Amino acid sequence: MEIKIYHVDAFTDRLFAGNPAAICPLEQWLSDSLMQQIAAENNLAETAFFVPNSTGDGYEIRWFTPELEIDLCGHATLATAHIIFTEISPMLEKIHFQTKQAGELTVTRQKEAGLYTLDFPARPAVKTDLPDGLLSALCSDITPKGIYKSRDYMLVYEKEVDVKQISPDFMALDKIADVFGVIVTAPGDEVDFVSRYFSPGASIPEDPVTGSTHCTLIPYWAEQLGKNELQADQISTRKGKLWCFNKDDRVLISGVHALSNDTNIPCVIQTAGVKLDQFNINLPDRNSFLSSKQISQLKYRIYNVAYHLRLIVSIGIKLLPLVSTIFRSPPKIPGPFYNTLTLKKNFFTTTECLHLHSIPPTLFPLSGSSPYSIYLGPFIDESSVHHATNDLVEWVQSKPKHSIIYVAFGSSAQIRSNKMKSLIDGVMEFLLHTPTASVLFAFRKDNYNNYQKIRGEMKNDEYQRILSDEQRCRVESSFVPQKWILQQNSVSLFISHCGMGSVGEGLYFQKPILCLPICTDQFLNAMAIDHTGVGASLFIPPTLWQSLLRPDGFHHYTFLASEVTSKLFTMWENTTYVKEVQMMSLKMKHAGGVKRGVEEIEFFVNVHGDLHRYMPFSNTLAFYQRYMLDLILVCIVLPIVIIFYLAQKFCRSNMKNKID
Repeated sequence: MEIKIYHVDAFTDRLFAGNPAAICPLEQWLSDSLMQQIAAENNLAETAFFVPNSTGDGYEIRWFTPELEIDLCGHATLATAHIIFTEISPMLEKIHFQTKQAGELTVTRQKEAGLYTLDFPARPAVKTDLPDGLLSALCSDITPKGIYKSRDYMLVYEKEVDVKQISPDFMALDKIADVFGVIVTAPGDEVDFVSRYFSPGASIPEDPVTGSTHCTLIPYWAEQLGKNELQADQISTRKGKLWCFNKDDRVLISGVHALSNDTNIPCVIQTAGVKLDQFNINLPDRNSFLSSKQISQLKYRIYNVAYHLRLIVSIGIKLLPLVSTIFRSPPKIPGPFYNTLTLKKNFFTTTECLHLHSIPPTLFPLSGSSPYSIYLGPFIDESSVHHATNDLVEWVQSKPKHSIIYVAFGSSAQIRSNKMKSLIDGVMEFLLHTPTASVLFAFRKDNYNNYQKIRGEMKNDEYQRILSDEQRCRVESSFVPQKWILQQNSVSLFISHCGMGSVGEGLYFQKPILCLPICTDQFLNAMAIDHTGVGASLFIPPTLWQSLLRPDGFHHYTFLASEVTSKLFTMWENTTYVKEVQMMSLKMKHAGGVKRGVEEIEFFVNVHGDLHRYMPFSNTLAFYQRYMLDLILVCIVLPIVIIFYLAQKFCRSNMKNKID
């Protein structure tokens, strides 16, 4: 069974405004439970189902929220009419709908005006008392001038701004008995009246644009304003416009529509990583352990090509089953996002996304210039870096400048016991010979348990003495304010697992990093830190030959306590690391961070996702033009071929003359 589902924005002339509805045309009714499940899956305010009626001159229609079936829905009826007018019966001018509780509804198409007009039964409201707790649940200090009730409560206010300022507590609203929905309305500044609608009874916090509530609003405002023809705005976040007419015991509601099942949306991707370019052999592959300095030498360029080919072949073999699965996996049932999941969309169309990289701009060699790829540095808002006064804060602030080694490995990275022992022994040996230094360990979960076990087994009395001295060694097993700690002048070095978040924070606050990578991209970050001189690494990469044979065989490295001590002494005494990290921090702050990211997104949206006009000219050339293959062919290869041909012909001619 295939069920086609359309997504329509009603009561608006632009996408992503008005009120969205899912529309399901059926040949016959499904079970109530199945329709309710489909509505819950769509997760829109309403899903409308319709079938041809028994006489063939109209349709039966039903509406479901994600929680329940409702008796009347205006925007989903308008959306259903749009599907019938455009997809099923383009020649129709009027549609008759039969409902379970609201009687017959009609929708008329006005082609010239571009409107659909709903003919609904009026629901006049009568005066009533305000339910206990309703006004406080609406979080409004303004008392309405009138309270009315039909199916929903209607609160009438003096001014449009009173309605705009209402900010309901939806949990409190949901607890009030006998309240299906609440309409708040007032005279409009530019239209006859405005409204908003909250429906706890249908599990809808705020409905963007509601046709059925205007069955109550139109009779009221027609009487108050002394006219039957009205213009209305529903002033939710998405906003919608309605043209209304009061007609005895019926109301006419006109609105526009915007079908949005196939749209082009500017795409923005934010990543804390460098953009991969596996086919650019002028860049070292991230896993080949080559630096940007090495890639300028011929032997390393040849190795880089070999490594690229090795990696592509090995990955390709592993991906074959996955590609096969992808080819079998696109949905067979059309729905709102069916087109975006087809093979044609995924493999034969190109979508340019704006890539915002929240990494240090010069930590990795970048893959050329493109307006679609922007390096912003880490997203750090210094104004939000604060702390509460506690023992840890006082301990950090009590230390002299550049005296603390801060050791942290994130909240989930787990260090093996042998590495933990080498790390602690190495740090203790350094502290033993550096009386002015102290250490702050931030160990979470298993790492803290591992530390406790190693300390319990430690036999070196000098190390135990330092670990017991709270002024020289502090261990935290709960959350610590890392950004604040790194911001302090008392912190000199940062020993880290080199997750990109920690790397960005450490470099931003000018702290050289001693790297102890544990998994994934942490090894690549550690190598980049080592190559750029902003830190050192306890991870020693395998030889190039070992890397070529086993590209992923480097994770289980080891190091000695003496290596930790040696690298700490080098970084503690060598001011070159400080100068390099200060320069890196300056570049990161100049890149713009969050503020520039917001500006780039706004600009990208304003130009409708098209940045090709800002593309460097070289990037617009075809592959053979960019690498001058056409010029090489015409200016070098062809002349050589022609000269070779003429020389060969001349030699043969001379040979023949000699023979003759």
